[in-house]
Amino acid sequence: MLYHPNENVARFAIEVVGDLKLTALSTDLKKIYKDEPYYNKLEVVKSLGKMGNPKTIQFLQHVVDGEEDTQLQIEGVKAIRNCDDVGVIALQKMLDSDYRDYKILIKHVLDNRIN
Repeated sequence: MLYHPNENVARFAIEVVGDLKLTALSTDLKKIYKDEPYYNKLEVVKSLGKMGNPKTIQFLQHVVDGEEDTQLQIEGVKAIRNCDDVGVIALQKMLDSDYRDYKILIKHVLDNRIN
């Protein structure tokens, strides 16, 4: 159903994969991401975050780097944070990076008063 032509059906399938934490399908989610409409992309990132699989961190970093949409970036950072200690370490490295200014996004997501 991830590949269903109806974007609403595909989005629901993406959501279910995340809710059930079907980490075996995380590769499929990463594969479909680039060709999906905006709301399905958002759901892919949220679903990967629900899984909390450290193997998705690199992909999620590419989402944060490559997307101009702030909501996608925020969800990407949240998903990285959900990857246990490995995710928090990755966020710290991003925070210290000179490559791009992630400070606002990452501090927002790491602030427990907001989330």
